[in-house]
Amino acid sequence: MGRERMVKGQGSSENLVRLVRKARWYRNRLAAMSAPEIAHRLEEQLRRRVSRLHLPGAVTGFDGTKPALPTWPGLAEGVGRVAGDAELLADWSAHAVATQAGRLSFLGIDWPEPDTGAGQAAVDGVHVPDWHLDPATGQRWPHDRYCFDISYRHADEYGDVKNVWELSRLQYLQPIAAYALVAEDASAVATCERHLASWVAENPVYKGVHWSSGIEVGFRIVSILVVLSLVGDRFAADTRHALLRSLYQHGWWLARFPSRHSSANNHLVAEAAGLFLLGTLCPDMPGARRWRSYGRAVLERECQRQIYSDGVGAEQSPAYAALTLEWLLLCGDLGRRSDEPFSAAN
Repeated sequence: MGRERMVKGQGSSENLVRLVRKARWYRNRLAAMSAPEIAHRLEEQLRRRVSRLHLPGAVTGFDGTKPALPTWPGLAEGVGRVAGDAELLADWSAHAVATQAGRLSFLGIDWPEPDTGAGQAAVDGVHVPDWHLDPATGQRWPHDRYCFDISYRHADEYGDVKNVWELSRLQYLQPIAAYALVAEDASAVATCERHLASWVAENPVYKGVHWSSGIEVGFRIVSILVVLSLVGDRFAADTRHALLRSLYQHGWWLARFPSRHSSANNHLVAEAAGLFLLGTLCPDMPGARRWRSYGRAVLERECQRQIYSDGVGAEQSPAYAALTLEWLLLCGDLGRRSDEPFSAAN
């Protein structure tokens, strides 16, 4: 009984420390906000509550059979030009094999390999990851709760949310799709298809931490667009339709919850880039023209604000400055290739 009482006491103490830390964080954030930002945050919270209770049927039931697959201008040709690099192809091949077997590593952490004895059998020879498992703590983030109900900044019991976010950016599938294209490797195509189909199935629209942050949504848009552009025509029709439906839901969410005021940094750039890319490469989606126009306007404005005249990033971080430049260059290149170049003044 004494030991049990001690454990309960420790748990209560930890909860109190967590609550105090959370309250302090919100106090500091609020103190740094201007009156217009506070008004924006209140309005944003209202929209979050509305979306928690009701989503338009056009969003939840979007028909993914109508939009055409995206075709990223010059992407397949660019991949084809490196097909003669034997060392690069060997790296891509090894990466595809490891991913197919369930061996994943991000941020210096190895993800648990599939336990086939626990029923984690491969489908079509492909193991898919547990999208909500923190590899460091072994805990799973909630997957069936409304995304904004999950306090990911203060949920120490699950681990560092950046771990599962890194996985769900799906960037690791891009070289596998490139390899599938140049090597005409059916197993690499199957790996891309199974992972993407699994992500959509295991992350219901706007539930779980993978929908909580706009920058993560933007990263994922790029990955899905790249993979679909390279090998999407080899996916089953149901998978293509599910991915196009998910892309639309990604775009709708970004447009509904844009970063503003003190959050108008690399997050805003990533969100605007995601909308510009999606609106440009999937022009027959509802809202595509608006997304493209909004994304272009924000990017042209932010390239002046996020990078100072001396070349230093506004956030005073070389890593963030590089990330912002990558987004700007990526979108600028697509604008040029789509015969809609960005303003020369920027």
